[in-house]
Amino acid sequence: MREARHDLDLETLRRVVELLARARRIDVYGYGGSGFLAGETQHRLASLGVASVAYSDPTLQMVSAPRLTAEDVFFVLSFSGRTSYLISNMEIAKKAGARIVSISPGGSVVASLADENINLNAYRASTHPLIVPTGRAPMYVMLDVLFALLARKCEEGA
Repeated sequence: MREARHDLDLETLRRVVELLARARRIDVYGYGGSGFLAGETQHRLASLGVASVAYSDPTLQMVSAPRLTAEDVFFVLSFSGRTSYLISNMEIAKKAGARIVSISPGGSVVASLADENINLNAYRASTHPLIVPTGRAPMYVMLDVLFALLARKCEEGA
């Protein structure tokens, strides 16, 4: 959690909230462990009245990405920042004109493809099958912060 706080850039967070608040539609993409958080993100966006869909299946992501427009946001969640499925679908969405927002490790391929990336370098892989990667809790907290700010922004606009 300390690392996540250290990595947080408040100006980037402000720009991400602005992009999400102005979006016509938000497609949330994650794969593997990040896919579960994509579903949680869609639920939170829906509670704010924001049109959104979460995709954790790479084929559905590939079908959705080219249909996004410059009015839409492609929101990527990635613990590693290097998942090939997400990267190729980010490139498709970028060609379609969508704005790309991500939460991923700073300096990662995902971060470099995004218009705005919230750095989250808290993921630590483990070779033990019973140990949960440590990035999940900081990602949840980052989503909590993001949605608290987005909710405030939506209230101001109402």
